[in-house]
Amino acid sequence: MSFPTSLSVILSALLFANAASAVEVVNHPRAPFNLGGFEIFGIGERIDEETKATMLMPPHGNVTSLLPLVGDVFFETQPKNLEADANLLFVEVWAGVPEGDHVECGQGTLITSDKLTTSFSAYDTIADDWAGSLSVEGSNDQSLPMLALPQSGNGRVAKASFKIEPNPYDMGDKDQRIWFESDDPKIAGTLKFCVRVAIKMDYLKKGELSYVSYLDTIFKVPTTLVGKFSTQVKLQDPDLNGSVE
Repeated sequence: MSFPTSLSVILSALLFANAASAVEVVNHPRAPFNLGGFEIFGIGERIDEETKATMLMPPHGNVTSLLPLVGDVFFETQPKNLEADANLLFVEVWAGVPEGDHVECGQGTLITSDKLTTSFSAYDTIADDWAGSLSVEGSNDQSLPMLALPQSGNGRVAKASFKIEPNPYDMGDKDQRIWFESDDPKIAGTLKFCVRVAIKMDYLKKGELSYVSYLDTIFKVPTTLVGKFSTQVKLQDPDLNGSVE
């Protein structure tokens, strides 16, 4: 059985900040929940509009470099799934995903180029790393509390990392293209791609891995010049009653 989760993330794009300032950390105001054995859960996924306006939280995804293209997707899963010998977690990058709400990575083309490398690791310091670099739209109040992570009662925060080098602007195969030039004089173009964090197993015993659950994150990264990008971030999740700013 598959338990897909789709998060759309529009980054223009977000720079990583390692801040030393301390903020209050509070638990999610809703009742605690536990993750299923093979579940993947996006950061802030169940945050509602009211909570979002009064609490700081890390983003769903992060881009730290454009040349090479480097970034991460943040998620929670049960700790056993992060063990090296579990062989359950996979990080995929897809190109050509159509525009619109409720789209998935699988609607595009899986990038198989040797330019791409991926990995995953536990990320226990996420709250400390992002403290002081976050704000709620319309407010510069850094005294707002930060969501305690992990949000689940039995999960562990992790990050799925991806890197395309040396040049994400030319993937060779047109079906794996992720760079699109723009007619807007303010930007050179946009990097568009989708990152899927998945748990896969051969549960049908046919010698083939099948998706058990996955988390899709769509990145749209407008660039002013190759190698430079802005720092404004907008998050949009159609499964969360509209926009997450």
